Amino acid sequence: MDKSLIIILSISLVLLILLAVHHYIFSIYELTYQQNTTKLFADEQSILIIEAIPVNALGKKAPFRNANTKFEIREGSDLVDVLINDYESGIIKIRAKSRTGKVVIHSKSQFSLLPTSFEILIEPNLALVTNLKSSLVE
Repeated sequence: MDKSLIIILSISLVLLILLAVHHYIFSIYELTYQQNTTKLFADEQSILIIEAIPVNALGKKAPFRNANTKFEIREGSDLVDVLINDYESGIIKIRAKSRTGKVVIHSKSQFSLLPTSFEILIEPNLALVTNLKSSLVE
């Protein structure tokens, strides 16, 4: 074989491999959301974290890519404190206040067509209520 033909084929093969790696590993195909719980307790200590994870064509987390997700509290913003709302990494971290109710969070990303909605219930902390009742009885 001619030496120039081998070089051209080698360069073409390397470029093809680089294109496939970019297409299947580094491109974001969808976002998945991971949250640590679906309900909080009205004790000013319960924390909820929602994280947007960019997924590649292989179904794994896309390396070196950010989710760029905007989180917005649509309902119940007076029931929680926002500790972290990071657009670039796609993370929101909220802490419940001392009131019960429902919180609705919408998330929108450049990688999603429609916003995703999360409903979080803030329930009374029954352990605190039970301790309070038992201390009142005594």
